[in-house]
Amino acid sequence: MNTPPSHPSGAVSRRRRWAARLSTLVVAAVAAATLAPQVATAAPTTVFSDDFARNVAGSWGASAAGSYAGYSVPGALSVDGSAAQLNLAPAQSVSVLAGTGSAGDVRADASIRLGQSAGRSYFAFILRYQNDGSAYRGRLELDAAGTPTLAVSRAGGGSDKQLAAVRLAQPLDRGEWYTLSYSVTGTSPVTVRASLTKRGADPATPQLTASDADGSRIEDAGRVGLWAYISSSATKNTELSLDDLAFADGAAPLTIAGGPSPTPTPTTTPTPTPTATPTPTTPPAATPTSTPTTPQPPATGGGSASSGDAGSVDVGRAAYPVPTGAVFVDAHALRSGNGSASSPFTTVQGAIDAAKPGGTIVVRTGVYHEALSIPSNKPLTIQAYPNEAVWFDGSRVVSAWTPSGSVWVSTGWTTSFDSSMRGQASMYVSSDHPTANRPDQLFVDGIALRQVASAAEVVAGTFAVDDAGDRLVLGTNPNGREVRASDISQAIDATAPNITLQGFGVRRYATTFGATAQVRMHNTGAVVRNLVIEDGAFIGLAVQNDDSVIDHVTVRRNGIMGIGVNQAYNLVLSNSLVTDNNAQHFNDIPVAGGIKITRSRNVTVTGNVVSNNDGSGIWFDESCYDVKIVRNTANDNSTSGIQLELSDTAVIAGNTSTGTRTGIQIINTGNVRIYNNELGANADNGIRLRQDARRSATHATGRDPRMGIDSRVPWITRNITIANNVFGSGGRYSIRANDGATNRPVDSWNVVITGNLFNNKAAGGPTMVAWGTGDNRSFEGYQSPAELSAAKNRSWVNAIAASALPLASMASAAASAASTAAPIPADVAALLGVGTTQRFVGVRSR
Repeated sequence: MNTPPSHPSGAVSRRRRWAARLSTLVVAAVAAATLAPQVATAAPTTVFSDDFARNVAGSWGASAAGSYAGYSVPGALSVDGSAAQLNLAPAQSVSVLAGTGSAGDVRADASIRLGQSAGRSYFAFILRYQNDGSAYRGRLELDAAGTPTLAVSRAGGGSDKQLAAVRLAQPLDRGEWYTLSYSVTGTSPVTVRASLTKRGADPATPQLTASDADGSRIEDAGRVGLWAYISSSATKNTELSLDDLAFADGAAPLTIAGGPSPTPTPTTTPTPTPTATPTPTTPPAATPTSTPTTPQPPATGGGSASSGDAGSVDVGRAAYPVPTGAVFVDAHALRSGNGSASSPFTTVQGAIDAAKPGGTIVVRTGVYHEALSIPSNKPLTIQAYPNEAVWFDGSRVVSAWTPSGSVWVSTGWTTSFDSSMRGQASMYVSSDHPTANRPDQLFVDGIALRQVASAAEVVAGTFAVDDAGDRLVLGTNPNGREVRASDISQAIDATAPNITLQGFGVRRYATTFGATAQVRMHNTGAVVRNLVIEDGAFIGLAVQNDDSVIDHVTVRRNGIMGIGVNQAYNLVLSNSLVTDNNAQHFNDIPVAGGIKITRSRNVTVTGNVVSNNDGSGIWFDESCYDVKIVRNTANDNSTSGIQLELSDTAVIAGNTSTGTRTGIQIINTGNVRIYNNELGANADNGIRLRQDARRSATHATGRDPRMGIDSRVPWITRNITIANNVFGSGGRYSIRANDGATNRPVDSWNVVITGNLFNNKAAGGPTMVAWGTGDNRSFEGYQSPAELSAAKNRSWVNAIAASALPLASMASAAASAASTAAPIPADVAALLGVGTTQRFVGVRSR
């Protein structure tokens, strides 16, 4: 701590401003007591104040009222003699408690000035902070344009409950000072008020007012503090200045004390924050909770407005409680300790080696450049500290570049990776993308560049690895930019049963074919939740045993596939966002795209968004059995949205699949019920039923080794019910079925088509049904429900739109078609969450 003996001349005026503000608080308290007897009439007392009239590097030092305690990123805090400075990189957060006093009816004031920003940023007062970590948080949220939102939330019990938010109309003027004020008063209910005005203006009418009468409200006095966070989506650092910080106890509610009404005028009813809001970092609790609990689901997942509840919370938002006896890790600690909160390990692998089976490892904020191995005798939980951003990063900064003609060269690069794919590269690698099998990765300002085969081919936006010369060759000017190259192949290799990973991010590992995935879970009982896994060279997440749970994960931009699952009986994969995978454009076959699950039984895939992958979206293959694919969105994948292959016994219900080659594809798979899905704008087929020459009895490749030749999974397409689906316009066929190899006419498959709503072929829609004959190539075509029922089964009742309509325009037609919908079987209705008496087409009742 560095506190100079004298203060700059500006310190006197700042002290006077604080004295005048405290005087205003006293007057406001007396006036409020006259109007509202329940508010204490005693003059407020200063709990903590700071005029920042000192020079400190690397921290905020100490004010005359006391010091700051908590957690911050090294270099993020400083004081320049006239104001405190916050300088945070994307995904970084800082949290401090101010002094040692507590406050009940508390008012917080600070002057703030926004410097640089390029993404969402958050600044908050921490008020009534309790030893168990609960507190009120008065937030100022700024979008990339600097437009402010005032918000308040109540933290506690591993979640952060937003109480109110008001978005103001005008962006902050960069370089201008503003006064941010929050008050928390009362106990039953607790009332929170907030205002934001230009510094020097009269106190404003509260622009936000919230009342908390919930049983979890915080009634007791507590400590005060500050928190800030920069979203991981920001493209550069955010700089914020802070001055005239003051917390007063016994304060009256924030009210107008004369002067004009505030500008801009907020809405009178609190509205939700427009995007998912990172939860503030809570300072270390004096008494940690003892039992971990699941956090609240994110407001939105993965930063996509269309993804709904799917995907992880943003890295830095997860809030899993810290159990008693947890082992702590802090990459910023000066030296590695014994794993206690005050003496943490500096590496996660060190904590794993020291932890006892069944323990929890809690990782403090930071970037961890590690490859973790969890041995088979160490069932553990690894989680981020509540509301702190933890990333495992397989890349390192490369800063020494020398221009060489039109490229830049960095020497001394000796890292190399196996690209042989165990002799199978020709099967996986497309001639259009011949370096896909090379795991090397290079990022400029977080954006992956394309690898080319040799230095001679390097142009802007590409790079090459010169193994013979130990060089990296870059075609994009690196000056003033962050360049990172991947030098580790895998983030986490877990072989113990009952491993839980939660609340952090994994990125930029140069995953090889042998390593399989950035995160690889070998054993039973794996739990992976609220993880972001991105920008790996091969697969993002691999789960390879029974009784596992994948929930609220975001897996994006991985080299060949997002999530790979094998021999995982009783798997539940839910509420996850899997997007933009097969970024290296491997061949679609044998494996590429969003999710592929093989040789697994009793699997439920529900509530996921699996879109924009190069390959299939959700793909079951190789003797899967008893599969439920329910309420997923699988749009804009390049081959199929949902595919079942060489499998048996499945429900596909309540899904949406648009913008692919085929919406739902069934290959050599029987006993499938396809209910209440929505399909449209698929280039070839809405639903495709296929049969080829493979059979479980005669083809060993593709069998489940636990089951061998299983008569329940013979790889024969049969017993297919297609009911209550909506088919939008686009493509060639709504339903297409045929055997292309073994002369099985579809008439022998026991296919049922009823209760569906089709587009109108006569008005320009796709062929309604193409029905394969027994010669492996010919089809019978049916263009209306009447034609189909007359030819195949008079009990089938389907509806057809009057014109050719895109799926988005079919709501009215779907409502009309409800009367012809087929009954929904009880088990399917339960999966959809509807009653068995409900009749509707598509994914929801209209």
